[in-house]
Amino acid sequence: MFFEGCSNLWHRQKISKPSPIPETELQKLCWNSEGRARFEAAGERHLVTFFSEMLSAQTLWRLGIQIPMKGEEVIELDYVKRQAIWPGLKGNQLSRDKQFAAWQSLIEALSDFLSLSVKHEPQCHKKETSGVWSCTVLGTDRQYDVKLGDGQLLIEGQWGGDIFKLKASQLEEEQNYYQMVEVQQTTKQLTTPLAAKFFIKECRQTPQ
Repeated sequence: MFFEGCSNLWHRQKISKPSPIPETELQKLCWNSEGRARFEAAGERHLVTFFSEMLSAQTLWRLGIQIPMKGEEVIELDYVKRQAIWPGLKGNQLSRDKQFAAWQSLIEALSDFLSLSVKHEPQCHKKETSGVWSCTVLGTDRQYDVKLGDGQLLIEGQWGGDIFKLKASQLEEEQNYYQMVEVQQTTKQLTTPLAAKFFIKECRQTPQ
């Protein structure tokens, strides 16, 4: 009965709420979470479990993935410097690693998505198209279109001929965060997009 009452209250609140704005909706991206993830590249697909945590004071996002038959791998992303730190790879080994090179551009776009949604508030203005905003990453000239509505969030940008997207869906209305998040890069060099899709089972408070 308690959860049913909360659900009804949520629905009533949704009806009375004004149209969503990017600053509010971007904060529903949960970067401190755990669940399952799917990585797709060059026709290959890998299913893993993951945990992630946001270390805002260091402007770091830490992603740990549990790979079947291989164990755990941890990646730290400095979303201000737009650099990934792979503790398992050092120096020249890192620059030569094909897996890292393939994901480098997507890592840079993911850094922007993190910056847009964490403490570096974006500068946004509404476009003529209904429900579409143009947002600039603070301190840069990189702009992204942000589309809102019906429990969906889409961030899209383009540079160097490649298209970068973040698509998020709020699958359960009683949860005030997006339960499915996909980051995608479409490039002329690859027949299928690079994609990382996260199915979030638990969203935790961001550590101080």
